[in-house]
Amino acid sequence: MTITPLTLPTQDELPCDDGIPMETQRHKMQSDIATFDTDFGVRY
Repeated sequence: MTITPLTLPTQDELPCDDGIPMETQRHKMQSDIATFDTDFGVRY
């Protein structure tokens, strides 16, 4: 009996986009707040 090792899918075999946005409006707002904090929270 021969055992064939499992292989992981390559990047060409993985889905990259299904047309549905991955982030909601809440995620966008949280991202904007985090970016604002890092841009203006540091004092030089």
